[in-house]
Amino acid sequence: MTVKRIFLLIFLTAATFVTTRSQAVPQPILLYERNNANYEEMLVILDTTALSVFGHPGSKCVIVVHGKVGDVERDLELEQVARRYFVSRAGPQLKDRWKFVRARQTEKRMVRAWLIPAGAQMPQIDEAEWSFRYPEGTKPFIIEDCGYSPEWEPEPCSYVDRINILAQLLKAEPEARTNIVLRVRSRTEFAKRKRKILANLRKTYDIGSNQVRFFQVIARPDPDRIESTVQYWFVP
Repeated sequence: MTVKRIFLLIFLTAATFVTTRSQAVPQPILLYERNNANYEEMLVILDTTALSVFGHPGSKCVIVVHGKVGDVERDLELEQVARRYFVSRAGPQLKDRWKFVRARQTEKRMVRAWLIPAGAQMPQIDEAEWSFRYPEGTKPFIIEDCGYSPEWEPEPCSYVDRINILAQLLKAEPEARTNIVLRVRSRTEFAKRKRKILANLRKTYDIGSNQVRFFQVIARPDPDRIESTVQYWFVP
């Protein structure tokens, strides 16, 4: 057997070993990659990802969000949706079979959903903490905008607890504040709701009164219109 044939045989044997090994070792599967995903799209991604995990015994999933620079409140919203989904909505079958990862902030928000089959390694992920600071000159914007009922307040108005998001932003920027606008029928109602909201912000979210300002709008309710009666503004 010539030297050339020996080297060829060694090469083919090594190639066969690598090919067999790559086929035998499971690989992570990218299920979704979505730019600028919103709240509703995130729930669809989570539903589909959960079904894939159910269909693959021993598998796990990883939800990765590349935050968008200067728009971290939306990133935090998606994170909260994902965490609440797996804790309360997906059921105990997915306990310890999911992970949420904050990835490097970019100009566009990116959501990726990975399925990690049993025995597969985690994919390469550019993990990074998000910056909660907003660019200089950012105008005030609304964090929460909802109707009012004595039964609702001080509970969040939707599946996402945006007051929790507001609290995170305020803690990251001690010089920032929140302006809370209340549409009320009287000054008495304004004072009562102000005390209730402020107490809740202190107790539940650890937001101090020095970062909170209240404004009132006296108006009579119109039965033919659904109007917001409480707005939480973030003022960088």
